[in-house]
Parts: sequence; structure tokens; C-alpha cells
Amino acid sequence: MADSWIDPTGYEDPSSHWSSETAAFDNDVDTHAAGAAQGLGVYCGFLELNVPLMTCSKVRIHVGNFAWNRIYDVDVYYSGAWHGIHEGALSGQVWNDLSVGSTENVTAARVRGKGTDRSRISGVFEFDFWGEALPSGFPHSLGMVIG
Repeated sequence: MADSWIDPTGYEDPSSHWSSETAAFDNDVDTHAAGAAQGLGVYCGFLELNVPLMTCSKVRIHVGNFAWNRIYDVDVYYSGAWHGIHEGALSGQVWNDLSVGSTENVTAARVRGKGTDRSRISGVFEFDFWGEALPSGFPHSLGMVIG
């Protein structure tokens, strides 16, 4: 795999707080997955975005320019656990690159928004993983040698 932005291949919505989930990875910044508001200052449930096992050093997220909600919590899944990479404000209507902190073997990310207005949604317009190819002969963490 060459270094590139990779779309999620599926999703899970364990809390059933989201609608139009596939819009978060349809390559159209004019559509969005919508997370239902849960109350002032309360996060909605996570939208989990899945990808086949890949090396990943960062993700990017495009959120709406909603003045009422640009507070997001983003985690990535590797080494058998969720790891927080961002919690706080994101810029609206632009790509926000978020570093994983190192290159990891990632299989998912999850995102949720915090309502700053009781009746408003959280919007994820797009989400991508940065996929990095392993160099030939590199000992992969799963015990195999690639190449």
C-alpha cells in the first residue's frame, strides 16, 4: 500500500445516536453523518469507523462550521485498546489533521461530538486514515516480515 488517505470501509454505531453514518466516508464534504444532541455539555455516543489492518500515523476529520458544536473526541484503536488522540475544538469546514503520536497498526477510529446547544447535532462530514506502506523486510508487529 502506498502512503495515502484511506476511507473507512464500514462503521458501527453502538449507541444508535448517529444517522447517515456512511456520509462520514462518502468523499463528499457537502454531506455528513449526524450525531444526535444529548444535552448541553454532553457528548453523543461514538461513531466507530472501521478500516482493514493498516499502519497509520494520523487521521483527518472534516466537521461542519456549526457555531454551536465544534468540540470533538477522537480515538484510534491499536494494540487491543482505544487511544485518545484529540479532545477539544476542531476548525469547521476544513480538514483537521490529528496525529496518532506514532505509527501504529490501526483497525478503527471513533468520534463523538459534545453539544454546546441542547437541540443541535454533531456533524462528521468526512474522515480518513493516513495509510503507510511498510518497507520491504520490515518486521511487522504481528510477527511476519513484509516483502
